[in-house]
Amino acid sequence: MKANKTQNIFSYCQLYERFGIDFIKEINSINKIELKDHEINSLIGFMKLFNKEMSLNSYYFDSFFIDYKIPRIGKQFDLLKITNKYLINIELKSDFNLDKIVNQLNKNIYYLSHIDKDKYFFTYCLENNKIFKLFQDQLIECNVKEVYDVLDSYSSPDESIDHYFDSKTFLISPFNNTEQFLNKQYFLTDHQFQIKNEIIKLLLESNNSKIISIEGEAGTGKSLLVFDLAKELQEKKFKVLIIHVGILNNGHHILKSNNFDILPIKDYQMINNKINHGVNIIIFDESQRIRENQLISLIQLARNYKISLIFSLDPKQKLKDYEIQTKSEEIIAVNSKNNNYTLSKKIRSNDNIIKFCESFFNKNKFNNLESLKIKYCYLDDQKYVFSMILDLIKSGYRYIALTPEKRKLPFNFYNYPGTDKVHEIIGQEFEKVVFVVNENFTYNADGNLTLTGINFDPYYRIDNMLHQIITRAKENIYVIVVKNKEIYLRLTEIVNR
Repeated sequence: MKANKTQNIFSYCQLYERFGIDFIKEINSINKIELKDHEINSLIGFMKLFNKEMSLNSYYFDSFFIDYKIPRIGKQFDLLKITNKYLINIELKSDFNLDKIVNQLNKNIYYLSHIDKDKYFFTYCLENNKIFKLFQDQLIECNVKEVYDVLDSYSSPDESIDHYFDSKTFLISPFNNTEQFLNKQYFLTDHQFQIKNEIIKLLLESNNSKIISIEGEAGTGKSLLVFDLAKELQEKKFKVLIIHVGILNNGHHILKSNNFDILPIKDYQMINNKINHGVNIIIFDESQRIRENQLISLIQLARNYKISLIFSLDPKQKLKDYEIQTKSEEIIAVNSKNNNYTLSKKIRSNDNIIKFCESFFNKNKFNNLESLKIKYCYLDDQKYVFSMILDLIKSGYRYIALTPEKRKLPFNFYNYPGTDKVHEIIGQEFEKVVFVVNENFTYNADGNLTLTGINFDPYYRIDNMLHQIITRAKENIYVIVVKNKEIYLRLTEIVNR
């Protein structure tokens, strides 16, 4: 865990002068500060420049965050101070590289632009012992007094700044927070930025057909990345088609009305016509569900017409047996060769929800859950279930039902008119999710959750549907247990572990 405590950078440099860099490294280790040696030396050079040119007031250098990282996003700032009046960010460089300095300052401005305060962005370079700032997109030199005047303005420093970076506000879904997405009111992580920039560079290198894959589990920001990528590619005059391997949701339709060209996979025969009208990049979202024959023909089509394909996939999000048995992922991996990217860090999913899944699906697994936001109740009469669901919907929950079939399934009863079905909400996410587990669920001899009372294999796998429901939740889950003592007991064990 990061300490995230403010430091007096004047004091920091006094410690360096008195006790040396090894002591500074020891202090940094305790404070969870990860400055490299050249950054420490640059900070010392920065303070020496002040000491040389001005009579210093040590208080002005108080309450700086050193090596601050935005929670869950990971964007790092060398020096950051926020008060009730202003925000100041100072980056530390050992070597002068114009492009890198400009790019970093622009990125910092992007990440801090939402904070409603006077903002000041500087870079100190040890190589030439100078301070720089951006002015009208140009890097210009500024003097020590300009920085000092900002610090000199009396104000009350903020000793805790994580609240400025609420993940609910900036880590969004392009489907459920579509207006925010269209208005670019969101953040990408450094890793997402890196992947996006590498893909764009790859596509700009030549007109040859490229096959690219982006893999990530639920909560890694995969959909946001590919739709942000599509937006930027369109801005660079590529003609982009997005194929959603599933049913289009309301967010898709809003995006379509805002110049995104999107088709459901059932209309993939229209791709030829789209290519004839200039499409040169096709992005497939939820590619793990695509059929092998469709995939093989699409790759051949791309080779023939010299268009590029980008496949976004999550191998764990499969609903049907044929999706599990298919070799589509292997085909994508072989054809994308060295153009495979993996999003490994979960930034949008609550870790406790993932741990809850593991414990809920196997009663032999126990996870310690912190800050658990999972509630549950037992109802012995089905007449209370519907009213309970309605009341939870009114309080902000999204009710998602297991997808029914024409054949009689024990949970078909809980598919009320207007209910969201599992196969309709793929790729979406909600703040609060509620679902029903009835008396037909039990744990088998291996401890795995299973469905009883049927003598055939359902079209959609039950365990995968439940996993899909649970991982749609950002923060809160509510389980309505109907006539099932075993499940209620298991939930009690999980919550009180």
